[in-house]
Amino acid sequence: MIIFVLAHLLATVCGQNVDDWKLVGGSLAGDGEYPYQVSLKIGQRHICGGSIINSATVLTAAHCVYRIPAQQITVTAGSNHLNEDYKTFEVERYIIHTEFEGTKNDIALIKLTNSVKYSKKIRPIFLENKYVHGGVECVLSGWGMLSYPSNKPSNDLQHIVLKTIVNQECVAKHNFSSPPVYDSNLCTLTQKGEGACKGDSGGPLVANGKQIGIVSWGRPCAKGIPDVFTRVSSYIDWINANAFQ
Repeated sequence: MIIFVLAHLLATVCGQNVDDWKLVGGSLAGDGEYPYQVSLKIGQRHICGGSIINSATVLTAAHCVYRIPAQQITVTAGSNHLNEDYKTFEVERYIIHTEFEGTKNDIALIKLTNSVKYSKKIRPIFLENKYVHGGVECVLSGWGMLSYPSNKPSNDLQHIVLKTIVNQECVAKHNFSSPPVYDSNLCTLTQKGEGACKGDSGGPLVANGKQIGIVSWGRPCAKGIPDVFTRVSSYIDWINANAFQ
């Protein structure tokens, strides 16, 4: 299944590296099933997921790119396999939310040097602009670790069906040692053994054909405690204001 963690936070808290997380309890995604899904890499090393939102812009988590020189990051698209760089794009720059701190406002836009040419396997995802409540079935895709602990991401894209929960339940299931859960977060929880893991960070959570969340943080991995996402609808104005800069 898919399991994820907030690399920036957990690198400090758990001594882990950003590329250690992946989906736990999921299954192999079909070829071209998630044409908006991309991998962020440093060299050949997968560090995070992301999603294409227009021909020049990728949406991801701020902690995925924070303090990394843009020229060191590449974006690969069009393939389910990390060892198969179907299309690779250089990064011109990235835009991190100006109030990003720890797990708060964990959102960033990556501007590509060259525009993406859409195809059957490379397409943008629509963004949800309405508040998503609890009980909504959604799908998470990513290359995060398939089990924890592990030292490498899955080579093959995984996906898993999850369900959103209300923020009050999310807060109740995290104790005082966890980061805060903000109104601008969205949480999912199905059952123990299903969730995000290291390597899934920055990836898209999608419901009804629209992206509703960005993988932000969680506990390693799939321990029956909610995964926490950046809530896309909370940042739709910020995204629209910056996506075409």
